Parts: sequence; C-alpha cells; structure tokens
Amino acid sequence: MPPGDGEEDRTKTGLRTVVTWTLTPTETGTHLRVEQSGFRPRDAQSYRRASRHWKRCLAALLKLLEQLDEEDAMDGIAKDPTKDETKSIVVERLIPHGADKIWRALTFPHLVAEWLMENDFAPVEGHRFTFRAKPVPGWSGVTNCVVLRVEPPRLLAYSWGDGSESDSGLKTVVTWSLTPEGDATRVRMEQSGFRPQDEPGYKGMGSGWPRILERLEQVAARPG
Repeated sequence: MPPGDGEEDRTKTGLRTVVTWTLTPTETGTHLRVEQSGFRPRDAQSYRRASRHWKRCLAALLKLLEQLDEEDAMDGIAKDPTKDETKSIVVERLIPHGADKIWRALTFPHLVAEWLMENDFAPVEGHRFTFRAKPVPGWSGVTNCVVLRVEPPRLLAYSWGDGSESDSGLKTVVTWSLTPEGDATRVRMEQSGFRPQDEPGYKGMGSGWPRILERLEQVAARPG
C-alpha cells in the first residue's frame, strides 16, 4: 500500500492486498507489470490513492534505470580494457620419446633440477614446494608453488609464485600437457595469469621456456 496510507486503511477498512511484479522480456526491452490485488468496495479511497502512487513509483523506477544505463555506459568508456586481462605463454615441442619417459623427467625432483631449477617437488596434489635459483633484481630467487593437478602421464599443473617473491607480485599457473603422436609425444607448456604489471616477467619467461623444453628433451632421453 502507498506510504502514509497504511495506518488509516488498517484502522478504517482493514485493507489487505497482494502486490505482484511481473517482468516479461520483449524484443526491445522488458515489459514491467505491477498488480496490487484484493481491494474491496470499502477500500475505494485507498484504491484511488494506490493507483496514483504506483504511477509515480513506475515513473521514478524508469528514471532510475535510465540513470543506471548512463552510468554503465560511462564506466565502459572510462574502464581500462586491459585492467582485468591476463596473458599466457604457450610453448609446444614434439619430443621423440614416450609420455612415460617425459613424465618421469617432469616429476622426479633430481631430474627437474637438471632442466629447470633446484626444488623439493612431489607429484601429489596439494603439495607445497619451491623452485630455487640465484636471485636477480626484482626476484628473490625463490618461487613458491603448490601442486594443483596430477594426472599421469598426461597432465601436470602447479601454481608458480604466490606474489611475495617478486616486485610485481607475480602469481601464475604452469600446466604441462602430454599428447602421444605415434612414437613421439607432443609436450605443451602453458604459463597463464600474467597481468599488465607482469610484462617484464612475461617477456623474460617467454624467451626462456623454449630453451627449457629443449633441456627437458635431453633429460628425458636418458635411460632409466
């Protein structure tokens, strides 16, 4: 019922109604219908007031929606389109060995140390480990990681960085995918989650991963 009318109506007529809103999509927008039902003959005065009230309410609602549309449009113009965007590094290499041999090189810590970095890795989901190397400007030399997925011998994923080790607060995910192709295996490495402020790391790692996969192939080729 309209504001201000309730006490009068409850004491004089015992007004009890139901308000129902119905929204129906159309080709050009949305058809909005409001119905207040249950008015009895003795509620005639409240009925007239309610009719005027709902007309004002719907006009105010329409005006508010128009203002919100304008604000959304301005937000779209002002928003930096790259603010929420991230980039990925993707490197693929066809390695002339079976997936089992490559999986071994990806998951045995002493082998990972030969083609990537010193580590305390274990192929167990939820395991926390670190990669360790010589510090450089902007990076502490330690990368904190967590194993996210282990599906031998085809998929391995772990977080790369927790944001505390580098000046940019780098936090990415490295995913290894192994796909057999005849007697060989296509190895795909994706490092995802680079933000605009991570651009130096994106460029540096982008140039480094192809060489790393070459070393991975050499280690995977060893007997054992």
